[in-house]
Amino acid sequence: DGYDDVIVGAYRDASYTGKAYVWHGSSTGLSYDSGDDAGDADWSIAGEGTNDYYGASVASAGDVNGDGYDDVIVGAYRDASSTGKTYVWHGHGYIQKGMFDSAVLDVDCTCGVDWQSLSWNPVVQPDGTSVKAQIGTSDDGVTWSWRGPDGSSTSYYTEATGQAIYSGDRGKFLRVHFIMESEYGTGGAVVGNLVSTHTPTVTDFTVSYGKFTTPSVFLTWPNGGENLMHGENYTITWESEGDMSATTPISLDYSLNEGSTWSSITSGTANDGNYRWAVPENQNVERALIRITATALDGSTVQDTSDGTFSIDPPEFWQTGDDGETADTEPPVITMFPLGTATAGKPVTIRAEISDETAVTQVALRYTAGDGEPVTVAMSPAGNGVWEVVLLPTEGSLELAVIASDGTNVVETEATSLEVAAGAAPVAPASSGSLFAAAALGAVAMLGALALRRRPD
Repeated sequence: DGYDDVIVGAYRDASYTGKAYVWHGSSTGLSYDSGDDAGDADWSIAGEGTNDYYGASVASAGDVNGDGYDDVIVGAYRDASSTGKTYVWHGHGYIQKGMFDSAVLDVDCTCGVDWQSLSWNPVVQPDGTSVKAQIGTSDDGVTWSWRGPDGSSTSYYTEATGQAIYSGDRGKFLRVHFIMESEYGTGGAVVGNLVSTHTPTVTDFTVSYGKFTTPSVFLTWPNGGENLMHGENYTITWESEGDMSATTPISLDYSLNEGSTWSSITSGTANDGNYRWAVPENQNVERALIRITATALDGSTVQDTSDGTFSIDPPEFWQTGDDGETADTEPPVITMFPLGTATAGKPVTIRAEISDETAVTQVALRYTAGDGEPVTVAMSPAGNGVWEVVLLPTEGSLELAVIASDGTNVVETEATSLEVAAGAAPVAPASSGSLFAAAALGAVAMLGALALRRRPD
């Protein structure tokens, strides 16, 4: 092939029986697969007996038989009680083992890619031959990680008809490393046209993949500064976009020590923008956090954490005045914003302005749909004394009331009606190259409960 090869002798192999190995040269150096031992050799042959010291001396012999191919010479100086013996092995233009790397495959986009399966042709190889492969992935096209189907560097793809690519191979760039081997051509005379009858080949290969939008997720409530009651139910809300895996790609955790340790709320829930959380009993902390994790289509994850800490049943919630002794006699004043119109299936924002002589600690919206049971959801501060929550209503009538507490006084507005018109029939989404699309409406409050308790007299 125009490249020099290397022959190596290992005369102490197998109790000094000895063995000789040949590695072929190539445009990138010596050929070898991902292993780190002599099993990578393109050709090898052992001595005939123990203590022969076969391979103690090795060299190229030139073209001894004049067939146009170089031969090798191997010495076994202790053969036959140190009588010694020399072996000449004829080259024959037949490669017992070969390998090549494919061109780099690049999805050429800023999206994520889910590498799915590898197959190649021909599916059937000649008797006594085999083809195997590994997948290399890279984020920059320079540093490559080579793995087989189980994710290890010692496993190989062997099913030409198609085999799933290891889920951890997520790089933007991909290439395939093929290794072709034959049981023939292990030395000695060559009979027949082995090049055509016993040579494994790869004429083409296929890598299937799916492009997807890398997801992002943003926690919207609780996001810092809230006061929650232990043992009560609250609705955690978030916004997200991008393509996520399966049907339960969202995991939620909470921390009671500002992120030093975490406990699971749920290890898998739907990406519908909200989750009802039962706050743990008997907690009295001021440094709580929520963490949300979203799993992408390729198995990678993205996270977001509350921007600031929130309190669970904090002591000052029950105090009145700076010293805890001065009575707070002025309740909060609630002014609801005009409701406007609402359409089923479309988010509607409910806002109210709350003022108080001390500080408003909690605000909630209580709503009833038709003849259903009342549902209470927490409202979040939007700045300048305004609190808000987003609902995703169904067709019909909603009765709404806003509740506010300053830690001493609890007030509730009179119920206000909101008529929800029927929404348009859903339209099937246009076909796209992504395999799965998941999107959530931000801060959608579907279900939840909030208990507002008055300080005992």
